[in-house]
Amino acid sequence: MAEPTTRYAAPADLARVESSDPSYDGVLFLARLPDGPIHHLNGAAAIVHDVAPGRSAEEVVTAVAQAVGLDPARVDADVRACLADLEALGLLDRVETPPEERVTGG
Repeated sequence: MAEPTTRYAAPADLARVESSDPSYDGVLFLARLPDGPIHHLNGAAAIVHDVAPGRSAEEVVTAVAQAVGLDPARVDADVRACLADLEALGLLDRVETPPEERVTGG
């Protein structure tokens, strides 16, 4: 029997705003509602947060590597550290998804 898969999800009470101000280009503002605090992410952290929902850590590493044009092995440790930081800040949750049921022909 297959094991459950751990994937990331944005918390349901997370508010997200991308700035329209050119001086904040690429900055993502996040806060857990209603009490905050407000966090701002830019650069790689914003990319990690964008691609993480619905993906496993391995899939996030691959997606970030593709987004920045680097080999996954080169970004692996940094992406995993960023995922841990985002989870510790309450900006991402880890959720266990049940293994996909295997469909067999009859």
